Amino acid sequence: MKKTAMAILLALSINYAKSQIIISGYLANPSGADKNQEYIQLLATEDIDFSKKNYALVVCKNGTTLTPNPGEPAPQGWATGGDRTYKFDLVNGTVKKGEFFYVGGKKNINGAKSTDVAGAKWIASKNYSDEAGDGFGNATGGLFPNSGRAAGIAIFATKDVAAITLPIDVVFFQSAGGGNLWSEGQGYLICDNDLYNMKLSPYFRGQGKNKAAFANATEEDIAPYFSKLGGVYDTMLKKWISAREKNWVTLNAASQLNDIESGNTLLK
Repeated sequence: MKKTAMAILLALSINYAKSQIIISGYLANPSGADKNQEYIQLLATEDIDFSKKNYALVVCKNGTTLTPNPGEPAPQGWATGGDRTYKFDLVNGTVKKGEFFYVGGKKNINGAKSTDVAGAKWIASKNYSDEAGDGFGNATGGLFPNSGRAAGIAIFATKDVAAITLPIDVVFFQSAGGGNLWSEGQGYLICDNDLYNMKLSPYFRGQGKNKAAFANATEEDIAPYFSKLGGVYDTMLKKWISAREKNWVTLNAASQLNDIESGNTLLK
């Protein structure tokens, strides 16, 4: 009997349900220009040597004028590229279980004139405003929008991200009233985590099922800010015990790593 696309995705999801990396926060609106200053904070749930096991991080944004395919994601989803999605390959370095690490731009905590945090664990960084993504994604003034339609972050247990590659963790955020109205079968593949359930739908579509998205901080008139995603993840069961909630951390030029490296708890 021929399997449906949904059945195939659900079967594949069994291999991706246990995330070795979780998304623990992001800076989407640093002080001053966004150019090369945005970043994502991640947390390892086990020891990882990225030279032996490659991963990728992909971000998406969905303004109605972005290309290709304005209005709806192209069928390639996370692998769309152009102005819609941008990929970082995670192929060098190591992290220990329970260790925070970072992907993004210039290694400042809150914009160009703030604390240098190059001493943190940066697994991938580049001048994304001047350089194309690893494999896809145009150079961009900002990885994320500061308002409007949904933006997303996804982690993949491979650097070879294609239309049907399932993420191992994913989150979205958007402005109030910025929900997307994508057609059924259009959207970005999700995974089973504290926010999404593949049995309801394999896609984040911004409406109906699997529409969870954190608020954009500009809606709360909070800027500059770091979006800290608190929660409790059990590393033995490889599942969320307490779902992530967004906490605003208002930063200044003298802020330190300690200000953002708390809020997620890993059970040993």
